[in-house]
Amino acid sequence: MKLSVKVDKLNEFFLMISIFMIEFATYTKNIVNVTNYSQQIINVALIILFAFSVFKLFYMKVNLKKWLIVMILLFMSLLSYIVTKDSLMLQLCFLMITAYNVDFKKIIKSDLIFKLILLIYVVINYRMNNVFTPYFMRNGEMRYSFGFNQPNVFSGYLVSVFFEYIYLTNRNKKKFINIIIFILVMYFVNLAKSRAAEIILIAFAAVYLLFKIIEKFKKEQNKNNKSILFHLTFITFIVLSVFSIITTKSYINGNHYAFLLDKVLSERLMIQSMFYKAYDITFFGNEIIYFDTLDNAYMRLLLNFGIVIWMIYGFIYSFIISKAKKNNDNVIMLIFAVFLGYGLMEWYILRPALNIFLLYFAAKSIENNGDEINNEK
Repeated sequence: MKLSVKVDKLNEFFLMISIFMIEFATYTKNIVNVTNYSQQIINVALIILFAFSVFKLFYMKVNLKKWLIVMILLFMSLLSYIVTKDSLMLQLCFLMITAYNVDFKKIIKSDLIFKLILLIYVVINYRMNNVFTPYFMRNGEMRYSFGFNQPNVFSGYLVSVFFEYIYLTNRNKKKFINIIIFILVMYFVNLAKSRAAEIILIAFAAVYLLFKIIEKFKKEQNKNNKSILFHLTFITFIVLSVFSIITTKSYINGNHYAFLLDKVLSERLMIQSMFYKAYDITFFGNEIIYFDTLDNAYMRLLLNFGIVIWMIYGFIYSFIISKAKKNNDNVIMLIFAVFLGYGLMEWYILRPALNIFLLYFAAKSIENNGDEINNEK
């Protein structure tokens, strides 16, 4: 075996191990005797990723433009960590560098296995009463988290698992199994009483079926669509962010319609207003003390991580959707389109531990017909 092949295999192995460690630490926080070690596990994963990131930066052959992008991303991630004391951007940055030119489907296959193992582990601990909070209440209704630290986290986890499964089986002609899995996921999401996850799953399923119908009649591809889609996505990202700020300000000013919207969003605007009054929007964010959860991803980006990181995430989302268009990968396009809407209600779309699809930005993608299209020249 050639040295380069051995290095690539080793890189893939430690990438997968690091992903599993971060996910394990993130989603076992509600388990007794495990939560105390969560931060240490993430730190070990970051050290592994840092070591292989440094190695890969010198090992991989890329042009100057990509080097500059990586250096800027790395610098901003370090600065973000210093200011916010949150390692989110470091996790994302190191994972992207390590995932560079790794087969994306391999990442998703491994991650789906990891998530299923982790799901079984958490549920077993839940059944053994080995969790801090076994259930939650909202307006007199029981909400089940099945061992996860919050029902919405459990629902977001199922959404991620479902999307990964659909991505891997998109070309499978036996769609009946997909329908059964969709019904099962919806059933457990309903037990968690997570309306945001239910809306996203239904929207995804509806548009997914529409895409399947369109595919049968589609013959021509507009070469300019990739550039148009990038700008359209970034504009959508900005519009949703501005909408989040305006509705929050309207709630603070006592607007009647904002109060009605707050009820629909389960008092998310009320919580957003508390954070908005407590922290300013700056270039590099704030070290936030979370007295409550800030669910809106756009508000969280702007208040916690600042305008610069907000712009980076907008670029990443726009680039991924345009790259998926180039690759004729409608499932990825659809996943990130619904994630844009999901961000109004949940911030999990920012987490690489839950939204592993963020690595599509850097990983090697394969066309639906199996031909590699993203290799370096």
